[in-house]
Amino acid sequence: MTIIYIMKEKHIRCSKYSRSFLQRTIETWQPYSSEGLSMEDGTEIAENIGGLFELLIALDEKYGKEENEI
Repeated sequence: MTIIYIMKEKHIRCSKYSRSFLQRTIETWQPYSSEGLSMEDGTEIAENIGGLFELLIALDEKYGKEENEI
């Protein structure tokens, strides 16, 4: 796994995503933004989407089983 360091306003942030993954994320989401997206924006988008899926899985585990039992 490639580690990418992103510098913005003198803060350094380590990304657990590859450069190509972040570039593809930016290409995917750029049409929905009026401003240019940075690598840090790509990292934030990836983390937010990951968090959304974690939430959906947790909700399915909590409530999805009840529906299947009926």
